Amino acid sequence: MKALKKASGATSDCYIYNGYTIKASSLDKGIQLYDVALRIYMGEMLKKAKHLDILDKPLEQHSINVWSDLGGLLLPDYEEQRILEDIKSGSLETIEDVNDRFKEINSNYYRYAWDWTRFLIEHYYGSKDISETIEAQIIDDYNDALKTWISEICKDAEKEYSMGDVDKEVLEDFLEKLEQENSNTIIN
Repeated sequence: MKALKKASGATSDCYIYNGYTIKASSLDKGIQLYDVALRIYMGEMLKKAKHLDILDKPLEQHSINVWSDLGGLLLPDYEEQRILEDIKSGSLETIEDVNDRFKEINSNYYRYAWDWTRFLIEHYYGSKDISETIEAQIIDDYNDALKTWISEICKDAEKEYSMGDVDKEVLEDFLEKLEQENSNTIIN
């Protein structure tokens, strides 16, 4: 989205992509919400990495940013390539062998996901190392992004209510649950 905006000029009223016209305000909103989602993801993965005690483990592969989907199993591309090579070489001979490899890869999912997250953190914060300063910034950004996300959901819910699609009681119950969820997920 940023590349589209840059290629067409930051002051354009609209952008054309694959034959579709996108209003500048919609593109800007998309960029903002995508950024919010990535910051929430980085904060959630930071919490998970701390819980699993993998925060300071070095990156496994430099190509961790390329992933595949094999029948619903998300895995780093290099693991898919390793499976193919092991089948070709005879290291994986049976379906059970392949299934065991899938189980192994699945059990390491958060390790791989943390490696990808570190790649993302390097892109966002400019460092491969997760210093206390960067960790604090990720947490601050996570909390701010979460508040923004909840605010956007509240606006949508209130819009639905104003159009008559939702009863007042349902809206109030939903907003109360969102507030509780928000207070339970903020990282201190």
